[in-house]
Amino acid sequence: MRFAQPPVSPSDFVRTGQSVALKPEGRKAFFRAYEQRMDSLVTHPMFGYRANYRRILEIQSRLLAQVLTGELNAYPVFVTR
Repeated sequence: MRFAQPPVSPSDFVRTGQSVALKPEGRKAFFRAYEQRMDSLVTHPMFGYRANYRRILEIQSRLLAQVLTGELNAYPVFVTR
């Protein structure tokens, strides 16, 4: 998924002293983009089936648990573009 323009721009931030925070509209845009990304489908390289990023995070967590308990020797890394 590519955005024509970034979902959040410098104008979506407010600076107070040395702190920076997102304005309400910027925060909404960020979470909207985050939810769209989490719902997008990708193919898991180890298993070969398509799943959304929420499911991929669950799969990777389970694989990490298997490495930590000794069921797997190495962690199969999942890399996004």
